[in-house]
Amino acid sequence: IIDICNKPLIKPIVFGDMSSTMNCNILVTYDISEGGDYEDIRSYANFCPTDSAESSHVKGFIAGIKKFIIPYMNKIYLNSINSKGKKNKKPLTITEADIRTGLRAVVNANHLEPNFTGQAKDILAMDDVEEFVAETTLKYMEEWSKTNPHDLQKLCKYLKEIATLRISMDNKKVKLQNQFNSVQSGLPSKFVAPTETWKELFICEGDSAGGSIENHRHNPTQGVFPIRGMIINC
Repeated sequence: IIDICNKPLIKPIVFGDMSSTMNCNILVTYDISEGGDYEDIRSYANFCPTDSAESSHVKGFIAGIKKFIIPYMNKIYLNSINSKGKKNKKPLTITEADIRTGLRAVVNANHLEPNFTGQAKDILAMDDVEEFVAETTLKYMEEWSKTNPHDLQKLCKYLKEIATLRISMDNKKVKLQNQFNSVQSGLPSKFVAPTETWKELFICEGDSAGGSIENHRHNPTQGVFPIRGMIINC
């Protein structure tokens, strides 16, 4: 974990458990260094390096950390109430992509009868391992949250910032796409042309009216152009 994390957000969370047929040991933190906003998980099974994208113990780890972080963030930390006592219309929500941003983890598992698949035999494919690791991760993440409130708040703040940045970038992509469409056609992005030949153009106030006209127009000959704001009386 020291090799793959340049600037840890929190002290690495360390946990593990054992059953009669298997065990697991896991370290997890987040890297907040510049350029470190990618996921890096190193995984091992029965002392062998494994494919961290497909192996059961890594899938179980991701499932467990999702089951802890997403409900906590969305139902508790981000469930803010405004001054009027009403919930925000479009509350910020955490997704799996947010959780994986900057994630650094080492996931190790051992099984008495391991089953390795894949061309290089580097994929641990065992449903019982996935379920065991998921349950272990959820259990110990919940225990960690109760004994490390300061680190928990740091993690929540980080994930909130990641989600905010994601939404901002998504909005920029939409604006850029609309602008690109306008540049290509030479016409506004909300303009709807007839499918065959020009006979009529409806200029209306707002997207709502534009949608109504678009759904009831004669598509081959009628175009629609919704504009913003009140139309000046003519």
